[in-house]
Amino acid sequence: MKNIISNIKIALNYIMKRSLNNESKKDKLASINETEMINNVIKARGLNADDVMVPRADMVCLAKNFSLETIIETINKAPHTRYAVSGEDTDDILGMIHIKDVLTAFSKISNGEAKKFDIKDIIRPVIFVAPSMGAMDLLLSLRVEGVHLAIVVDEHGGTDGQINLEDLVEEVIGDIRDELDSSIEPTCETMPDGSYIVDGRYDLEELQALMDIVWQDNNTEDIDTVGGFVMALAGRMPIVGEVIQHEPTQLEFHITDADPRRISRLRIVNKKIEYTKNK
Repeated sequence: MKNIISNIKIALNYIMKRSLNNESKKDKLASINETEMINNVIKARGLNADDVMVPRADMVCLAKNFSLETIIETINKAPHTRYAVSGEDTDDILGMIHIKDVLTAFSKISNGEAKKFDIKDIIRPVIFVAPSMGAMDLLLSLRVEGVHLAIVVDEHGGTDGQINLEDLVEEVIGDIRDELDSSIEPTCETMPDGSYIVDGRYDLEELQALMDIVWQDNNTEDIDTVGGFVMALAGRMPIVGEVIQHEPTQLEFHITDADPRRISRLRIVNKKIEYTKNK
């Protein structure tokens, strides 16, 4: 542990010195990214499995008796790379399937290479972990086992949630966007009542210019997106239905769509405008 802390301190000192010696925007951006990664490593060492898991209520599971058509329909509605497969219920996780195995099975049946589909033929293993397992220990276990999905279980064997290898990696290096993440440009829609429906990835400076309101300060000047600003304002990941207040501007950020890792969509209400209309 002492060696790890010593190495982190050396890395931080190196980054700080390089930041002072390099004045270009590119070097400053690289320094910020490296500092963020070091901070994420330190933060991750204090996290447990239940801190980074997708809760049971948000899991998308495929039942062992699902037909190929039902599986494809589920994938279309909730696109992911990997899905947990359940037996009798969500507390009975049998393993996981990868989307590419589903596509391969579909191709074989379409081409007449296979006559029937059985989900058991494409199930891959998962590992089961306790909620208290350290996030960094879990990352190591997934790598050693060559498994990409962990199921978090309570003391009675019930399912608490699931963790993808990608989720753990993102805790350290930041958000990773893959082929299944939305490639659609983030949008901002002005509503008749004067509020704004905004994608969490929408550029913060653009929105401030659109609303003619500046709400960034020195503590949030390095944040680029609306969702990132609201997370920083709340000091945590807000949940759907929550309203985050920004007192200096009297703005309200209503969280309408979010998952354990990011804010996807929100509604912004300017209370000053509402007050003027209702006065």
